[in-house]
Order: sequence, then C-alpha cells, then structure tokens
Amino acid sequence: MLVGVLLASCAVDVATISVESADPVAAGSFATERADGAEPADGPATASADEIEVGPSGTSHWHAAYVVRICDDVLAPFESEADPLGIHSHGDGLIHVHPFFETSSFERATLGLFAEAMGLGLADGALTLPGGGTWRNGDLCNGQPAQLVVDRWDDPDASSAPQRFTENVGAIRFTRDQQLFHIGFMPVEDPPLIPPSSPQLAEVSPPRLEPPDPWVDIPADALLDNTKIVEVAAVTTGSCQIPNLTERVLTGDPNCFTPAEFEISAADAITSASAVTSNGQPAVDVRISRDWRTWMEQRLPADGGEPLAFAIVYGNEVLTAPTIVRLPLSPERLVISGGLSASSAEALAALLNGD
Repeated sequence: MLVGVLLASCAVDVATISVESADPVAAGSFATERADGAEPADGPATASADEIEVGPSGTSHWHAAYVVRICDDVLAPFESEADPLGIHSHGDGLIHVHPFFETSSFERATLGLFAEAMGLGLADGALTLPGGGTWRNGDLCNGQPAQLVVDRWDDPDASSAPQRFTENVGAIRFTRDQQLFHIGFMPVEDPPLIPPSSPQLAEVSPPRLEPPDPWVDIPADALLDNTKIVEVAAVTTGSCQIPNLTERVLTGDPNCFTPAEFEISAADAITSASAVTSNGQPAVDVRISRDWRTWMEQRLPADGGEPLAFAIVYGNEVLTAPTIVRLPLSPERLVISGGLSASSAEALAALLNGD
C-alpha cells in the first residue's frame, strides 16, 4: 500500500491570539528532564522517547505553538519572520518547521535554531529577549529566585503532562507535529502556561487521526540475500501475474506492482537500518549507499519531479513500497514509514541489517 500526506495551509488569523488566554497547568503535573537525557540536578530523569524519534525530514511541514513568559508577564508572539534554516514563525505564535538543510533536519531540528531565527537568546541559565533585556538564573520574580525553564507537550490539547527542561534547553528537539512549548523565566516550582496560539494548530496541520491497522508483514525467516530494492512503474489491484510483484499484507487487499528497470540488492543499497518512530508512528531509519543515492538523484532532481516509488522486495513479494516526493536532504539517510507496527519495524530493520 502507498501512503500520501495532505498538508494544510500555513496561514492563520493572528488577530485571534490573545496572550491573556494563556492557561496554567496544574502544579505537580510535569516531570523535570534534561534535553540530553541525563539526570537533571534538581530532580530524577524520566523516560523519554526522543532517543528513537527521528524528527522532521526535508519533506515534513510541522507546526508547534509556543508562549514566552517572564515572571507574571506573558509576551506577545515574536514578530520576526527570519527563516535561514526552515524553522521560523510568521508572528502568529506558531513555530513552522520545514527544514531546508540537513543541518536543521531530523535530530538537528531544535528549539535553539528557532530561537536564533527570532533573535532570542536561549542559553542555560539565561534568557535574552530580541529587543534587549536579560534574565539570569537567581534573579527574582515577585521576591522569589527564578530560572529559565522550557516545558514541552507532545499533544496539541495539552492533555498529557509536559516535560520540563532546565538544562541544555537549546538542544530541545521538535519530535512530532503539533507540539506545545512554554519558555518561561520563573520559580522552577511554578506550573507552565499553555500557549494561547495552540488552537491555531488545527488550522495549519492535518488532524491527528488514529493510524490504520498495520499491514506490513515481514516473514520470520526472511534473509537479506534474497531481498532487493525495485523501482515501481505502476500499481494496480486484482490478480498479479509474473513479472509483476504481489504485495504481502496482514490486512486488506494486496496491490500488484509493475517493476521498472532499476533494481539493486538490499545488501548493496543499505548500509544499516534501525527501528525508530517518525511523528509518533513506527518507522525504519535506513542508511543508504552511494549507488542507491545516485539513482535517486538521477530519477528525482533536487527541484522536484514525478514522485518516485520503490519497493522492498523479498523473493517475489513486496514488503513495503514507499514513495519519495522530494530528494532527501541527507545524502545517506532515508526514513521509511506507513503501515508498520513497532514489531514489524523492528523486523524490517533486522532484515535490512542482515540479522
């Protein structure tokens, strides 16, 4: 099965955002962490999914809502529209994440890059606003010692507890679409504020829907030596006759794939693979060879072209058939998602590694 993505418009009505509508979260409903996963000085670390979340690719177009608070003052959204790396804002209280370069994609897509684009100084222990003024850890808010904290929610309605970061805050990552961020200088025990722009996320990002039941089925006895990458010329339904390739699926009706001329063994195309999550869904992070990358460059120019479909084939069965609409930013990396469960992602990664 092939998976497509529909992106909504980025335009929002800025006039509908009111900083007075920022709502506090109940005290005690957040966990303190470090962005690098180490144990923070002021509390125990909690388990984080960041280690296996790959973050946004060059074809992603994500959005996050943010709010900045100094003591009891909630600041208006940044007005800068500077966009050197594809992580920016339109003065709308939203962070728009669609990386232009490898240096701002995947794990390198961080809150620090957004801060730099806005002219915000976001360093451990200090917050400097674009128009001037610096607040340092230990400065007082209403007579109490305060410090820089960043809270992150992974869901757009703030129904889950946020993670609180107090160290290495510039390295906090964008790990999925429609996250929420609270950047605050305040007493560390104070609860975070929900960004007042968060309702705007529904206007610019596709709704979060329950994914369909996984359909990818990886044979338990599959071997790398009998696995190959095949360009797909056409996809049909119904009966499938040689030389066409039938799809191996757990559920639903299988498709029939007509192969094109290009074919390469998986062992020659892939140097390593690992099971990850992409935008909250199971995926496989594949490191590719120069030969496979060269073929992609020939078939899919950097300025765009017809979508490129390829199939991972075991024997005469298609295991999964991703479609690429744009040349990946990384010359050695490709993330495969769609139709995978956590177990089938692990099985596919193991097969491509030759395990």
